[in-house]
Amino acid sequence: MHCEGKSIDAILDTKEDLEKDIKKCKNEIKDLYDLFQGYNTDMQNIMWPKNKENMMRVDRNDIWWNNILPGSYAILKQNMDDIDNFHETKVIPFENMDDTYGSKAGQLLKTYEGNLEWFKRIFGNCKDAVVDLVKGIAKALWDTVVGAL
Repeated sequence: MHCEGKSIDAILDTKEDLEKDIKKCKNEIKDLYDLFQGYNTDMQNIMWPKNKENMMRVDRNDIWWNNILPGSYAILKQNMDDIDNFHETKVIPFENMDDTYGSKAGQLLKTYEGNLEWFKRIFGNCKDAVVDLVKGIAKALWDTVVGAL
């Protein structure tokens, strides 16, 4: 048996094909690495990750919120300051003035209301409260009995 070299030629051809495929794969891996590295660098130029060693995930919504929030915060802060200012300059003085006039009205009532009128007002209010309480208890008992039947 003698060797004609066909199998050696086939092996050499296969070896060349494999080396071309490996070179192509290396180029593909390098291109993918460059793509991901560029993406990571460019995105970190827009938004910094907490840990610089890690690749971060960012999408349009992250960028949109990152751009919107500072402006929204400023608007919200201004609105809160406006509300605080309104409360300080309008609401508090209004409430204080209302309390002042309530006290003045109470003093006038004490001054001009006689003892009999005071007694009727207090007793009348108490009488109305007692009557309302008794009516409420009676209605509750009646509703309980009707509900149980």
